[in-house]
Amino acid sequence: MIKYGLFYFLFCLLIQNISPSDNEVQKLIKKLKDEKKWDDVGAFVTKNGEIFFLNVCEARGYTSLVCHQIIKRIVQEFNVKEVKSFLKRIKNAGKWKENLQYIKENGFNSAVDKFCIGFSTQTVCKRALYYIMKDGDMGEIPSNPIANSLFMEEVKSNGDIHLIPLSGKYKYVFIFLHGLNTPPGRFVEKFCELSDPIFGSFKIIIPSAPRQIVDAHNGQLINSWLSLHRSKEDRSPFEEEEIDFKELIKTSSKIKKIIFEEVYYKLHRDYSKIFIGGFSEGACLAYHIGLTLKNIVGGIVSFCGIPLKKTEKLPDNGMNLNILAILGGKDSMFPLNEAKHQIKSLIAGNNNLLIKEFPFSGHEVTDDEIKEMKSFILNKIKE
Repeated sequence: MIKYGLFYFLFCLLIQNISPSDNEVQKLIKKLKDEKKWDDVGAFVTKNGEIFFLNVCEARGYTSLVCHQIIKRIVQEFNVKEVKSFLKRIKNAGKWKENLQYIKENGFNSAVDKFCIGFSTQTVCKRALYYIMKDGDMGEIPSNPIANSLFMEEVKSNGDIHLIPLSGKYKYVFIFLHGLNTPPGRFVEKFCELSDPIFGSFKIIIPSAPRQIVDAHNGQLINSWLSLHRSKEDRSPFEEEEIDFKELIKTSSKIKKIIFEEVYYKLHRDYSKIFIGGFSEGACLAYHIGLTLKNIVGGIVSFCGIPLKKTEKLPDNGMNLNILAILGGKDSMFPLNEAKHQIKSLIAGNNNLLIKEFPFSGHEVTDDEIKEMKSFILNKIKE
């Protein structure tokens, strides 16, 4: 009995330690509702399933346990199974486009009056009609304005985040690459605080790095651009020899594809309207992409990163690129003097290179550094 009692006690203790606090879950739900995204999340789970939403939720920096609790709440509140069944009946009856057209012509409330009368569960019917109404970008969370921001946020099915001007139109694109095991969503708030009206003409894309096993992170499966090979016992600073360079070239092709699509379909083939930024290993990748593209982009912004020695840059790009290198005096991953030396030696002769030192900053992106980035970009698009 003592043995079983001890087991039960340890089990309860374990559950207590791993269960997410109700306060944390409620805080996230309140945030989604305050930003008027709760209904969109319900539609997203209905369309893409619980597992896919779990991946997106975790990519935004929330724990798996919190995400599971959110899913449980959504499934209950949005009658996900019943809504899916109702939508299936609409599709099988061939009335999807008919319903969508009716909503467009007569509005959502009129559609509820027409289609939900006599329906056993009006909540299910309304959710289904709401979902049909949002049937624009398949597999994506519908756009929503972000409170007090110039942007609407879209989360793509692959985890990429797009911040689009409220007008839906833009003249420039800024692509920002996150660091090792840093969720793309962690930078959304920083960019949404860009208050200068000129940034209302920017589309900001924060791609999600592929998930892969990284030796330098205890062999965990995490978001990483560079696939660093390092034993968990080795705590030495960044070493370029640890990078799987073939994998880097493969990964960079995803970002170059984004650039090509934006340039050819939205920016009238003007590469100067593309800016590439990144933090840590994302900054290394930003250098690699900017220096290897055949066309010169508007500029590169690097936070706590360096160009790689193996990057075969085109001479014209290295000489003419607008580059802002932001370095921290307390950065242990990329020590200030070593990073500065590598940047200057690999991009020698570049008259458009600007190195900004923040003596008291570590391996991070601070508000002051964001202001520096903002000033740099605005100056370049005004020239």
